[in-house]
Order: sequence, then C-alpha cells, then structure tokens
Amino acid sequence: MLVVIGTVLHRKFSRIPAALFQVLLGGVFGVLMPSLQFDFEPELFLLAVIAPILFFDGYHASRTAFWTYRWPILLMAFGLVFITVVGLGFTIHVLIPEMPMAVAFALAAVLSPTDAVAVKSITKGMSLPKGLMTILEGESLINDAAGIVSFKIALAAAMTGVFSIWEGSSNFLVVALGGALVGFIGALLIVQIRLLLRSFGFEDVYSLVSIQIITPFVIYLIAEAFHVSGILAVVTASIVYGIERDKLQQTSLQMQVVANNTWSIVGYLLNGFVFVLLGFLLPEVWAGLWQTHEYPFFFIVILTFVIAMALFMIRFLWVYVLYPIFQGKKEVSLWFMEEFNQEAASGGVQYRRGYYSLFAAVCGIHGTITLATALLIPDTMNDGSTFPLRDTFLFIAAGVVLISMIAATIFLPILGKSEVKPETHQRSMTAVHADMIQYMIEQMEKKKQNRIVGFSHKPSSRSSSVN
Repeated sequence: MLVVIGTVLHRKFSRIPAALFQVLLGGVFGVLMPSLQFDFEPELFLLAVIAPILFFDGYHASRTAFWTYRWPILLMAFGLVFITVVGLGFTIHVLIPEMPMAVAFALAAVLSPTDAVAVKSITKGMSLPKGLMTILEGESLINDAAGIVSFKIALAAAMTGVFSIWEGSSNFLVVALGGALVGFIGALLIVQIRLLLRSFGFEDVYSLVSIQIITPFVIYLIAEAFHVSGILAVVTASIVYGIERDKLQQTSLQMQVVANNTWSIVGYLLNGFVFVLLGFLLPEVWAGLWQTHEYPFFFIVILTFVIAMALFMIRFLWVYVLYPIFQGKKEVSLWFMEEFNQEAASGGVQYRRGYYSLFAAVCGIHGTITLATALLIPDTMNDGSTFPLRDTFLFIAAGVVLISMIAATIFLPILGKSEVKPETHQRSMTAVHADMIQYMIEQMEKKKQNRIVGFSHKPSSRSSSVN
C-alpha cells in the first residue's frame, strides 16, 4: 500500500523520486507502529528479494547496447567497485578507528552498488551524454553482484577475525567466475527445457512463464550449493533469458507480453518494498544510536556526509581519468586536459570532459541493493558478542542513500539545463532506421491481430498492396 501511495505522490510531484516518497512513508509508518518488528534471515532475504530484483533488471537490459559500451561498463562495474572497496574501506577505518578493518571494507562494499532505476526516475525527460544511461544501467546490473560478493567476503572476514586483501581478491575471482558459469549453464538448460516443451506442442504460456519466474530462485540455490556467488549466477541467467527473448522466432508475442508484465509488477513491488523498509527501519536505527551511544549522533551525521563526499570524489576521478575510453578511445592519461566535444544521442548536445565526469558522478545514486545488503548485517558475531558498531553501520548506509538521492534530485536538473544546448531538427540515420523498424513491427502486429479475430474480412487490392 505504501509503495503505491509513494508512486501516486511521485506522479503528482514528478521532480521528487518515488523512492524518496516511499522512504518517507516507511518512516512515518515506523513511528506510528513502534511495536512492529522485522527479523531477517540473510540468505532468505538474498533469495527472496535480491535475486528476483536483479533477474528483473538483467532480463530487461539491452544486450546490444551493453556490448557497444562493454569496456566502460566493466570498468565501472568491477574496477570502480574494487577501488571503492579498498580506497573507501581504508578511509572509513581512518575516520572510525573503532570499526574493524573488515567491517569498514564491508561498509564500503555496501556503498559501491548504484541504482539505475532511481537515476531514470530523476533524469526522465533530460538529455544525458551519449551512452551514459546505458553505461549506468550496465554498471548497476553488474556492480550489484560485485558489491554483494565483496560484502559477503568482507563480512565473513569480520565474523572470523581473519582478513587478507590478497586472499579476499582471489576468493572474489573464484566465487564470481564460478557463479557466472553456474548461471550460464543453468539458464541454458532451463531455456532448452522450455524450448523442448514447445517443440512437443506444449504452448501453455502461463506454465512456461512460471518456469521463468522460478528460475532465479533455482539458479541461486544451485550456485550457493556449489559455494559460488548465487547473485552473479542470477545476473548471468537473466542475460541468457534476455537473449532468448530477443529471438522472436523462439518466443511467442503472447509469452513476451505475459513475462514482461509479470516481471514488471514483481520488480516494482520488490524495489518499492526495500525503500519502504528503509524508512521503516530508520527510526529504529536512530533510536539505537541514541541508546548505545556508539558515537555522538551529530558526529555520525558529519561522518556520513564526509563518506558520501569521498564516494563522490572517487567516482568523479575514476570517470575523469577513463573519459577517453568512455568516448571510444584507447589511450588514458590523467594529464589529458583538452576537452572533447561529443554529440549526444539526441543530437547537437556537447559535453566537456569535466562536465561528463560530474554528470556521471552525480548519477551514482545508491538505492535498493545498498539498503538490502546493509540489512544482511547480523546482530551478533560467531562468538555471541554484539556486532561492532552495527547501528553506526546501518545509519551511514541509509544516510549515504538519502544524500545521493537528494543531491541527484537537486543537481541533475541544474546540470542538464546548464549544459544542454538547443536541439536541432536533424536526426541520425540510425534513429530514422529504428523508427522504420518499429513502424513495421506495429503493422505486422496489427495484421496478426486481424487474422486472429477472424478471416471473414478480405482486404481490397489497394490495402493488400500497402501491407
């Protein structure tokens, strides 16, 4: 109910993201219902909430666009995650010496994933630099998995008291590559089962879509049974499913409609649920900080702003240094100071290097996965002692999410207006070609629907020639 109300408010006040309304409504609900408690089983939360959210994102992703910008996406999804976990982890440990190094690295891993859904809601109607939204979507899909894997490795080190960057890095590679392999093989097998059923004349759309719905849960459980990343396995499986969806000769139109509608509803509810849950837990986290006196409340607020700024600077510098690669070039130099003028997809819009980096940094909004991963922090350690600075950990994670959303809501429209130049009426051949293909598809679908309704109407010779 709160998810829907937040969406209604967003429609009324479109400048404010629905996620912020959902957080606010969750906070109000938490204050009004202090006796209501949520207890989390971490693995169940990953399986029931995170896995389907990531599968939904990957299923609807554009593989062609991702391949075009594959190097920027990989550099943002893996390179930036690694730099963030290590650099921000040490920074957090310096700022909060009482926080163990492994816990600081776990917090940095929680803060590394970004949320492309929030970016889309804020930048709707704006003109972004060419390919930036595709890069952000690909980064969000892959760095979610990379961040969660890094978090689980750091959390295991915190729970056991044994931490090594070299061991953690090698473990990351094994777990990540193993998860991707399990997801690829598992999804291929399940897709082949669906195709085999159809080859035998089994065309029940709801049964076939149901097989797709249970796929992320099955893939996740199989990967975890092999002690590799269930999250990366689910992401890989979603991409395989997306490839199958794109092959129209293997997927009926009706199945696409049912599957897309089903996953859209599931993704909408789960994403909204996590934001409402964040708001619901905020009063409890703040109360915990006041009661435990881990740190003075206002000191933690200042720390949260400092950490958010450090996260922003790491992202800005990473994009600034790698800007030539984002523009399709191969050479990278920190001292490459001349400005590139690039035309955006909308045509005639020019973006300079510093502006592009600033835009990309502000678009690094944190959301669903950051919140959901932070909620996996246990109450106690393996020896039964209280998890160190747990309330501080949750407060900083929630605070960085809110700061990133509010900052993007305020500054992205300003950045768009300040740099976007008037668009020309000229259109690229690619855009015209895409419109032609879309028109042909629409005409073919209408023709198909006419045939389904009945065959009594015989088109005239003129209409036949037009078709």
